[in-house]
Amino acid sequence: MPADRDAVAKARLQVETRKWVASARNPIFGERPDVQVNVVNAGELHLAALRHRIVESSRPLAGTLPTAEPKPLELPKPWPASELAPEDNAA
Repeated sequence: MPADRDAVAKARLQVETRKWVASARNPIFGERPDVQVNVVNAGELHLAALRHRIVESSRPLAGTLPTAEPKPLELPKPWPASELAPEDNAA
């Protein structure tokens, strides 16, 4: 049984040595720093964007629109009697 334990220890040491040599030759094989992952709720982001949009668009329009006097509408000129159909002329 001690031979098996020694063989496992030897294999483990060989693997660690090979990892160290690989990281020394190429940094891509080295130990990487821990990466922090922020979990973001897409629904919350969407609602926040909608709230921001509503607040920006709810400004009073009276201050931003130019003031203009209302123009009275003109009625079209009546058709001349000569251009009316005969049944319309009877009235």
